[in-house]
Amino acid sequence: MQSDIDIVVTQSKTLEALLEQKFGATGRGLHEKLSSIEYQLETGLVKNIRWIATMRNKVVHENFQLTNQNDFLRSCQRALEGLQNTQNTLRIVDKIQEINTVPVNSSSRNSYNTTPKRIISHSRRKTKRKSESGGFFGTIITVIIFGIIGYFVYGFIQDSLHRNELTNQPVIQETLKIANTQAVNSNPDHFQCDGRKHCSQMRSLEEARWFVRNCPDTEMDGDHDGEPCEQQF
Repeated sequence: MQSDIDIVVTQSKTLEALLEQKFGATGRGLHEKLSSIEYQLETGLVKNIRWIATMRNKVVHENFQLTNQNDFLRSCQRALEGLQNTQNTLRIVDKIQEINTVPVNSSSRNSYNTTPKRIISHSRRKTKRKSESGGFFGTIITVIIFGIIGYFVYGFIQDSLHRNELTNQPVIQETLKIANTQAVNSNPDHFQCDGRKHCSQMRSLEEARWFVRNCPDTEMDGDHDGEPCEQQF
């Protein structure tokens, strides 16, 4: 009875040789060789070979024991059969490609290919002209549609702004009226901030109070009690 190491090493070497010879695989070990050509294989086959490579590494490097040698051998046999079937499929595909690329003789070309080429060339030119004209008119229609939409959107926005302006106008006028009334009531003598800031420049106590409350940089309330020019008036 063969040991686990002998079985996994032998089967892995067989798969590596097949991948290298029939599929052009490169790299060291079964994992690397499979990675180099796995795009050519089915997903299920790739997973099976990956499992075989993993089990090989565990048995050789980690002293892992196979649970059932026959199960491992059956997996290896399925992998070999899958690779063989894939190789046969690739051969058939190559043959079909060779047949499709075989040149026809001159008489066949003249009797069969000339007329279809003319028809195809003529239809391609017509299709190209139609696509170019269709693209041009499509662009014009798109520009016109966006222009119309922009016109109506602009009109709608202007109308909304005008309505808001008319709606707010009475409120604005009333607010200005109240503000003007308050300004007149708070300044019945029509005082103005004209740069004066000393008590000697004031003509009355009311004027001094107004300047202290409304004008900057005044120097008429030395004790900061809110009552200016106490010694003058």
